[in-house]
Amino acid sequence: YPVFLDLESMTLIHQKDAVGYLEKIVQSFIGILQKAGYKNVGIYANRNFLVNYLTSDYYKSFDKVWYARYGYAKSGPYSDGSRAYLWQTGDHYKSAVVGHKHLDLDYMYTAH
Repeated sequence: YPVFLDLESMTLIHQKDAVGYLEKIVQSFIGILQKAGYKNVGIYANRNFLVNYLTSDYYKSFDKVWYARYGYAKSGPYSDGSRAYLWQTGDHYKSAVVGHKHLDLDYMYTAH
């Protein structure tokens, strides 16, 4: 499975040149992972970040995008034209298997 970098920091977005600053951090982190031998790397973000902040060609080059968009179980994450490798549809699902604790529900669109 891929290693994902979570890119939903509102703290960073409020910095001067936030989008450029965030991209430099991401490029540095991903570069370190790749130099260590990790080739299967992706980004995780919600719709707001993907549509409003992660819009450069650099981010569009990622084929591994874990898309957090809750409440779209019937239409899926593609209803707004986005791309997704994984889709997180919610975080309040419960299962008796883990003692009825809250779980994320994610769909993977590629077999491993």
